Order: sequence, then C-alpha cells, then structure tokens
Amino acid sequence: MVALLLLLIACHCGPPDGDTVPQDSPLRDSEPIDQGPCANPQPILVIDGGPSGYERCMDGSVNKVGETNLAADYSGEIRPCEDWVKYKSCFTDADCEDPPGSHCALVFSPWSYPPWCECTTPCTSDADCGALEACVPPEVHDLSLDWPLCFPASCRSGESCPSGECALVTENDCGWGNFELRCRKEADECRSSLECDYDCWAHDTHLECTLGPPCT
Repeated sequence: MVALLLLLIACHCGPPDGDTVPQDSPLRDSEPIDQGPCANPQPILVIDGGPSGYERCMDGSVNKVGETNLAADYSGEIRPCEDWVKYKSCFTDADCEDPPGSHCALVFSPWSYPPWCECTTPCTSDADCGALEACVPPEVHDLSLDWPLCFPASCRSGESCPSGECALVTENDCGWGNFELRCRKEADECRSSLECDYDCWAHDTHLECTLGPPCT
C-alpha cells in the first residue's frame, strides 16, 4: 500500500483536468451565506444579564427584535437633583408625582451642557410606555442616563417593517439629540455612525450622515 501511494505521488496521478467534484460534495467550496442587512447580530444584555429586546449588528446599528420586559432594578442609578444645578424644572421627587414612579433627576446629555434637573419616569417594559413608544434600556441608548426610558416608536420589532428591521436611530430635533424607533428604508444613506465622519441622523424621510441633526 505504501509503495502504491509513493507511486501515485511520484507520477502526480489524480483526476483528469476539469471539474469532476460533484455539486453536492462536501469537498466543494461552500457558497457565501447571505446574512442579510444585519450581519452577525448579537443580543444586547442588561445589567443583570437578561435580554433587552435589542440586538447590535456587525456594522454598529441597533435593531429592536422583541419585547422589552426588564427584571433588573435601575432605581439606584438615578441621581437626584443637587443644589448647585442652575437649570431645573423640579427640585425633589415630590415635584414629580405624575405619572407615579417619576423622579427629579440630574440629567447630563452628550449633546448639551450644562446639566439640568427634570422629572423622568423610568420604564421596565414596553407596556409602561405609550402606544407609540417603546422602552429602551441604558445598555442600548448612549445617553448619559443610566436608566431605561420610553422613546417614540413607529415599530417595536422588524415584523412590522417591510425591511424586516426596526431600528433605534438618533432623531432630527434641530440641535437636540434624542432617539426613536423606525423602520429602516432603502433610502437610508447610513445604518450607524460607524459609517459616517460624524454621526448618522434621522431625517424626516431617511437616515443620512451629517454634522448635526438636519433641521427641516
């Protein structure tokens, strides 16, 4: 047997020229797999390791893929208002009784300075938000607010979108960055800020790379 193998190697014996590997052979190179617009999606987990209802794609974009129902407790993350804060619409939690569970919080924003105090109402699930809103945990939004908040939403999962993707995007607010959930569209010029020199902002009709929110 060893002598036969050496003979085959020496004479370079093998299959004739041409493609002789069957189409269904495991030896044939596999065809590229179409991963869709959201390649290699990874679930975004919250502070207790539970699901958030969101996933992050390889390109940095974020989609809502299911219901948000948080068991984690974020109450200790809310910083109360302090005396040194100049701009405030509340002073203590007693000023924020409606809706129940609201707090007077010291708020920092990556788009605005100085900080201020305002009433805020953390959410634990989509059910805590309005019909056209959804709950977004802090592990998903990049605001300097370490608790989940309700944001405007025209979708709550890709099932209600023609594109199959319900995206968390930075919305057009003419100088004030906020978030909303909307269906991705073919007209979108970007999917995340990783594709832009500055950021990927939501225009009235599509997403586009721009130096700031496009005022319309």
